[in-house]
Amino acid sequence: MQIKSKSILVLYIIVGAFQVMGILLKISLLHQSLKVLLMPVLAFYLWNSIEGKSKNNLFLLSILALAFSYAGDIILMIPDNNPLFFIGGLVSFLVAHLFYTRLFTTLSPLNKYILRRNPIWIIGIILFLTIFLSYLVPKIDTSLKIPVIMYALIICTMLLSALNLKEWIGKGPHHMILAGAILFVLSDSILALNKFDPAFQGSTFMHALVMITYIAAQGFIVHGIKLDGLKRL
Repeated sequence: MQIKSKSILVLYIIVGAFQVMGILLKISLLHQSLKVLLMPVLAFYLWNSIEGKSKNNLFLLSILALAFSYAGDIILMIPDNNPLFFIGGLVSFLVAHLFYTRLFTTLSPLNKYILRRNPIWIIGIILFLTIFLSYLVPKIDTSLKIPVIMYALIICTMLLSALNLKEWIGKGPHHMILAGAILFVLSDSILALNKFDPAFQGSTFMHALVMITYIAAQGFIVHGIKLDGLKRL
């Protein structure tokens, strides 16, 4: 029997809210135990929402994006200053973004006309990327500079591919997915500041803000995918 999708989405929001509360109140057991529930609940929401006939290659790409996001969540929770764990989490989320990008570009391939259709967006993304990396990269250890730059390029490509969906899916799903992609870029930017910038390093508020934007980003993207229905392939 199919559970009402709305109930699962409400559960995701409640789990996310209490997870953020655990960060703000500095209750490690609360925020860590709830963090591991976020992506499974969201994956169940997507699985429960999409009809069996639409559980196709696009659905699989969505589930894989959530699975690698979940792996990234777990790896970044490991209490160690070893940069290998950070790189591991970075790689997991990078793969998740690649799956999201593959999903979006399957629906709407990137081509030379995207620049002509969205010049202000493209210029804005390039400016943001240039300014942010110019500020952040000098603060990063040499061993992490290239992985962070590569990650920034990949996530901005994911944002670009979400933007490119405009003419290929409904307005509602596109607004949801685009909002999620923007929030993902914002969340990862705040995470980078919290990790590498001495002015923000270790800030509880910044940590909470990372999770608020991350939870919202994943929720918006998955809800947009659900609204679209993945019926094209």
